[in-house]
Amino acid sequence: MFKEFFKKSDIILMISIIIVGIVSSIYISLGKTSGDSIEIKVDNHIYGVYSLNKNRSIVVNENGNKNIVKIEDGHAKMSYASCKNQVCVHHSSISKVGESIICLPNKVIIKVKGVSKDGVDAVSN
Repeated sequence: MFKEFFKKSDIILMISIIIVGIVSSIYISLGKTSGDSIEIKVDNHIYGVYSLNKNRSIVVNENGNKNIVKIEDGHAKMSYASCKNQVCVHHSSISKVGESIICLPNKVIIKVKGVSKDGVDAVSN
C-alpha cells in the first residue's frame, strides 16, 4: 500500500526536506548570542529595561493587570500572569538575543536585547 502512493523519488525528496529543516534549525539556534538585558513593553510602551546579570523579580502592574517577570541566572521567565490562558507562564525561559515572551491578554512583551562584539545590535545582524 505504501508503494502505491509514494515513489522512490518522493521519499528521497521528503527525507531531503526533513534533513534541511533540521540542519537549518541547528544552525539558527547555535548562531544566536546570549543577551545582556530584557526590555519589557506594556501596550507597546517601554515599561523598563533590566539586566540579565542580576537576579530579581519585576512586578508589572498596568491597566489593572499583573505580571511578574523573574530573572535568574541570565534567563528571564514570566512567573505569574493575571490572564486566563497562562500561555506566557508556561513558556520556557529566554536568554538569547531576539527571543521573546508575549502575554497577549495583558499586552506585555518581554524581549531579550544585546549588542554584538562589533557594537551593532545583534538583532539587526
